Amino acid sequence: MEDKANLRDDLTILTDMYPELDVSIDLLDSAKELTEIVTGCLPFKISLPTDVTVEYENKSLILDKLQTDLLRFSIDPKEYPSLNKGLKLEIFSQWMGDKFKNKIIQSINSEFGELTDPNSDRYDPFTPILMLVFSYVTDDVASLIFPDNKYICRSEEEFKLYENSTVIVKEEEITKSNYSCCICMDIKKGDRMIKLPCIGEEKHLLCVDCTKNYFTNMIEQGNINGIRCPECKYNEIDLTKLKDFNQIKSSLFTPMINFLFFEGILEPEMCERYKELHYNQAATKLSKHCTYACVTCRRCDQWCVKEDLDDSMVRCNKCEFVFCFDCLHSWHGYNNKCGKKVKISREVVEEYIDEDNETSDERKKELEAQYGKKMLEQEVSEYLSDKMLDLAIAEEGSDLQRCPNCRLVVQRSEGCNKMKCSVCNHMFCYLCGELLYVEDPYEHFREPWSPCYGRLFEGMQGVE
Repeated sequence: MEDKANLRDDLTILTDMYPELDVSIDLLDSAKELTEIVTGCLPFKISLPTDVTVEYENKSLILDKLQTDLLRFSIDPKEYPSLNKGLKLEIFSQWMGDKFKNKIIQSINSEFGELTDPNSDRYDPFTPILMLVFSYVTDDVASLIFPDNKYICRSEEEFKLYENSTVIVKEEEITKSNYSCCICMDIKKGDRMIKLPCIGEEKHLLCVDCTKNYFTNMIEQGNINGIRCPECKYNEIDLTKLKDFNQIKSSLFTPMINFLFFEGILEPEMCERYKELHYNQAATKLSKHCTYACVTCRRCDQWCVKEDLDDSMVRCNKCEFVFCFDCLHSWHGYNNKCGKKVKISREVVEEYIDEDNETSDERKKELEAQYGKKMLEQEVSEYLSDKMLDLAIAEEGSDLQRCPNCRLVVQRSEGCNKMKCSVCNHMFCYLCGELLYVEDPYEHFREPWSPCYGRLFEGMQGVE
């Protein structure tokens, strides 16, 4: 009969008590004598009798549970159950620093060392030391490391460890709990579910199979709006409420579910297709709302989105072609002017000028976010110049008139009232501004029904 605790018997009892316990020997092979070092590990959680407040400067959080830690041990069968000679303990933790680990190990030695020390009056050779240690780290450590149920962190990094711990605790609870998938309606364990990155505090889960099938179908159908949590309420972006161009871009190009979320869940080609579809849809919406914001590259047909709404130089991120937004040719510099690709309507320009002080500053910011401040200022300058020319044309005795086709201002210095524009070559009447027939431009002055009948030479020098 042995005169001390039997290691194999103790480990056999402990594996029944702690199914998660892992040891390096076959406990069923009782015929084999234990002579070599036995190693093992036990996942454990420190039990918190009450909530613990963790603080750092003006930040605080409440711990009601702690995440799972790991206790590793190695045992010398010849010295077992001696705590000092036969048992070596080591704690591994993502949130616990060396200060707490050392404190726990020291406390274990202080609490149970004499029970397994032959030189002590408290010595008991049949002490189930492993059982006592396992129970102690689980049930009695909280008061040791969190006296008064409060802990003040020494650094922000230490506080973040506790923040991360609360997240991990929730994930551990999810893994062990049962959940219903809203698509297939099956009940499954949390480790067979995927938590969706929902906006807000409420988080929804789908089973792994439904997550793959559902979002793969959405991508294959090109349904970008469907790539979101199917249980969350969908609110379409109202671009008219955004007063800044960068905010508009951010709202359009930020997906409801981040691209990285699907990596490892969907096939790589599906992930790439999702990125491409989302980018193209966002650029299309942006081009409709901000007409001077983006254009497709003439080399590779990739959407090119401006960083600065007022900049006419565009660079394609795919083929690196640099070109002009207005004329779509290779970049020609800022000093070489070309025709405008976008023309802002007269109504928008008049609203932006706000001659009657009815347009608010917020509305002006909204217009600048859509068209660009520089673009609007250029259009305003042209608009005001145009109005001044209209006033000059309308003055009595003016010799100015606009071409009805291209609106170029033409000045008559001599000749009859049949005019020809030097830019677009269209012929028109100087008196009323009406376009003339190319085949017979004099019909306008010859026919009685015409408002300029018989007025071909009216106003011409030397003719009364």
